[in-house]
Amino acid sequence: MRHQFPLSGDGVAGFCVAVIGAILIVTAQDIRGFGDDPVGPKFLPVAGGALLVLFGLWLAAISWPARGTDADRIVSPAFRGFRRAVLPLGLLGILYALALPRLGYIIPTLLVLPGVLYIFGTRSPLVLVRDALATTTAFYLFFFVLFGVYDPPGEWLDISGIFR
Repeated sequence: MRHQFPLSGDGVAGFCVAVIGAILIVTAQDIRGFGDDPVGPKFLPVAGGALLVLFGLWLAAISWPARGTDADRIVSPAFRGFRRAVLPLGLLGILYALALPRLGYIIPTLLVLPGVLYIFGTRSPLVLVRDALATTTAFYLFFFVLFGVYDPPGEWLDISGIFR
């Protein structure tokens, strides 16, 4: 009797998403609040991480194969998609998280966004550059100008003073 791996590609992807969500929750605990603000700046990362954990575990649970299921589910299109999308996105996320404290917000965002857009299907170099610039600008204006969120300087390179 041959032993089958209990999770399909969807289940493995769900488990990985849950782990990424848990990492997000743990790392968000280092975010400091402002005074007695009940929500604070860590609310969105923690809530997003919690949703990733819940949806990832849900995906893993519903993809658990029933007894007698054939092995075709193990190498499903979702698992191939995991190798093509989830794994590269996770690696880009790790690089982004490592670059933020060293380079600030703008440069890592401009460098990582084209990769994210490419993974999601954008192939035109002009569109990749245009969308990366537009998205970075929109987020910068939304968070740092409109909401007045503090833009921390990078340890290695601080260009935050240029945009004030």
